Amino acid sequence: VEMYAVQPPNTGIQHRENTCKANVNNTDFGQGTLFIAESELIWIGSSNQGFRLQYTDIAIHAISTDVQSFPEECLYVMYNKGLFTSSQSENESDSDGEKDTTVSEIRFIPTDKNNLKRMFDALSDCQCLHPDEEDSDFFHEGEVNESPVQTFDGGAAGEGFFTGDAAIDHMTPQGLATMQRLEAMLAQQGSPSTDTGIETDMNGVHITEQQNGTTEDGQFDDA
Repeated sequence: VEMYAVQPPNTGIQHRENTCKANVNNTDFGQGTLFIAESELIWIGSSNQGFRLQYTDIAIHAISTDVQSFPEECLYVMYNKGLFTSSQSENESDSDGEKDTTVSEIRFIPTDKNNLKRMFDALSDCQCLHPDEEDSDFFHEGEVNESPVQTFDGGAAGEGFFTGDAAIDHMTPQGLATMQRLEAMLAQQGSPSTDTGIETDMNGVHITEQQNGTTEDGQFDDA
């Protein structure tokens, strides 16, 4: 298995592990440097030979402490593509019209095992920057939202709020009846009342009266 020349990232490096071994599909590639950058994950060994991983193709990543399955604690990565595959095999897979189902198992083994948590957190943060478009809940181009938010006069967004003379034309029968009941109640507010702080129920509409039982001029102009 041969690697290829890789350049380290220039920006967006979230974590750098200088002494980190790489094991790909149970093949040890020796000591190298792991770069967990915002754009991609890069491991570089001797003579600038290494590999790079795209976050959208990382299926699983976890900290492995089971030394029975693997002799060292490591950062385990399951990759949805086969590493170091020839271009010929990739073309044959594409010509058959089938998606490549090859999966690679990659283990990054730092010299300082205390850095495993930092490596895991950095990888998690960077992967969040590259969501899988196939699993996205956002609308794609050409799709229509069947429940759009309506915008009314003055730019106010909401449902059932209208302004201007055409408001009554948009009201439902229930809304119109409610408005008529409110108008009747407001007309009664003009007479003084000896009750204070009384909550009344009129046709299912609750109104808490003011303590002085009087109505100020212009109080209900907006209503």
